[in-house]
Amino acid sequence: MQETEIVLLEDSFAEVRAAGEQAAALFYARLFVHDPSLRIMFTSTDMKEQGRKSLVIKSLRRLDSVVPALEQLAVKHVGYGVRDEHYTVVGKALMETLSVFFAKRFTLEYRAA
Repeated sequence: MQETEIVLLEDSFAEVRAAGEQAAALFYARLFVHDPSLRIMFTSTDMKEQGRKSLVIKSLRRLDSVVPALEQLAVKHVGYGVRDEHYTVVGKALMETLSVFFAKRFTLEYRAA
């Protein structure tokens, strides 16, 4: 990942994070529109807490340091019933959320990063 991409991601995530619960609510609304069956995976989840997680964004310059945590997270997700095809839906919901959140500022450069 290039430094310019890292800076774009860090800056944009800082802005989304400042929006807090509003940004998380928008993401989960989009996610459940695309696949309502995923809602069951979040019945015992504090959705506000989900919106506060930022492990990877904080670690873009040292991804190797978060690999063990990401591996543990992957194992947890398999236990929740997450399948490969869910990541496509998550990606779509994320891009839509960012597109709505940033509007015209969500340029091709941001999309690519």
